[in-house]
Amino acid sequence: MGGTALIYFVFLVLVPEESRTNAIWITLGFHGISAIVGVIWGTSIKSREMTEISIAQHNLKFLEDHGLRDSAFESDLIEDDEGNRLRVRETRDDAIVFTVVGRRGLRAAISLNDGRMVSYSGIVTL
Repeated sequence: MGGTALIYFVFLVLVPEESRTNAIWITLGFHGISAIVGVIWGTSIKSREMTEISIAQHNLKFLEDHGLRDSAFESDLIEDDEGNRLRVRETRDDAIVFTVVGRRGLRAAISLNDGRMVSYSGIVTL
């Protein structure tokens, strides 16, 4: 038995006959409000998910445009066009900082704006 049917059954059994009309209207009102809240909540979640998908697609295109791709050596590395393997050193709200594997004193960074990748520094010496 569904939740709504259970509530109506309880009203039929427990609520006196002269009060059933008010009880049914209260129940219908509660269900209506619940439906409206559900639609609003679902819409906000969908909007947030669509934004996240848009950011992910933008970031994939950014990486591709800047010659950055997954490394064939290890899953936690990315590789640039020159074959330098980059490992994430630090993640902040405004940037992702990489170290160059096997080379001291070199860093690379991707600047972020609200999660979107906006610029790549290339490899720079500290």
